[in-house]
Amino acid sequence: MTENYVRYASLAANLQPPLTEYDLVTALTSHFSMEIKCAMLAANLSSPQEALAFLGRIQSLENSQEVYKILIGNSRKVEIRGRKWVPRYTARC
Repeated sequence: MTENYVRYASLAANLQPPLTEYDLVTALTSHFSMEIKCAMLAANLSSPQEALAFLGRIQSLENSQEVYKILIGNSRKVEIRGRKWVPRYTARC
């Protein structure tokens, strides 16, 4: 995500007249999925640095969710005292 943002921001740097920081951030939100776009708008980001930090946090959350899904998928069935046990409540991401 952050790589895409940096790429689009560097392309926008060549525009004449140049965009303000706020206009750049709001324009680049349209290049992301609806969930990310809504989160960026709700966060009221006003500078490219804030947007990059926000996208970095979102990306790390997504990475940790993927790891969690892998761990949960590998431990769906646990054997307790010779019985197969399946958790009743699993995380839904």
